[in-house]
Amino acid sequence: MIHDQVNAPPRPAVAQGVRCRLALTTALLSMGVFGYGGRAAYAGSCTVAGGGFTCSGPGTGGDVTQSLTGTPLTVTVDPGFGINVSSGNAFTLSGYGGLSFTDNHGAGITGGAAGITARNSGSGALSVTATGAVSTSFDRGTGIYARNDSSGTDLTIAVAYVDGGFSGIDATNSGSGALSVTATGRVIGANEYGIYARNNSSGTDLTISAADVIGDDYGIVARNSGSGALSVTATGEVIGAREDGIYARNDSSGTDLTIAAADVTGRYDGIYAVNSGSGALSVTATGAV
Repeated sequence: MIHDQVNAPPRPAVAQGVRCRLALTTALLSMGVFGYGGRAAYAGSCTVAGGGFTCSGPGTGGDVTQSLTGTPLTVTVDPGFGINVSSGNAFTLSGYGGLSFTDNHGAGITGGAAGITARNSGSGALSVTATGAVSTSFDRGTGIYARNDSSGTDLTIAVAYVDGGFSGIDATNSGSGALSVTATGRVIGANEYGIYARNNSSGTDLTISAADVIGDDYGIVARNSGSGALSVTATGEVIGAREDGIYARNDSSGTDLTIAAADVTGRYDGIYAVNSGSGALSVTATGAV
């Protein structure tokens, strides 16, 4: 459904069935039911290696926040690494002139406040790749929080499973390039957004490619103020328990807005799409909306 109004009347209580599904899904995700479980959460740590940082484990002590800074910052993960921080972030990453975090070995990353926070200041791109599960233990925590400042270029997030006590993925690109969010597994935002992606006016394209996404407020929010196209693809189920399943808006400087979805559920609108750009608006759904 395409709706032409954002502000709805005061919200009634959320349907109990949807909220129960959200709570159950979050619990199952944390238990590893969706296929990434079984890997021990080691107390890993990161050390300087080859001009960047390499994270390895298992460690012998308690898990502590890995606060890493570089000009630029490059972080890679060895096989067997994992981290579970009960208070604070698992990773706090600060890059100057570029930031790259790469986990190709399915590491389990759990933080209290956030799984991964990543901010790039200065020139260069920001990239976060995580092939394991990224999660938080606090109900106000965000799985992955990423910010690319105005001097930067692209912001790219490629992940598997993300479970945020508040939001799953929260990404804003103020740089001159594109913003891309790819999630091959389930993304959960237990108290707000499943995926929130914002490309500011200096940017170009905004692209989201996801499978299942569940948010207590919105499933997916995509806002492109850049000069390019906005594209949202969701091959699985998208749920926005309190608001909209998919909310997508392309501002006047943009071009096309394209949504390709399967099953989408929203409290108000399944799909809300507005294209103020110069291109076409296309919405396709192969399942129930």
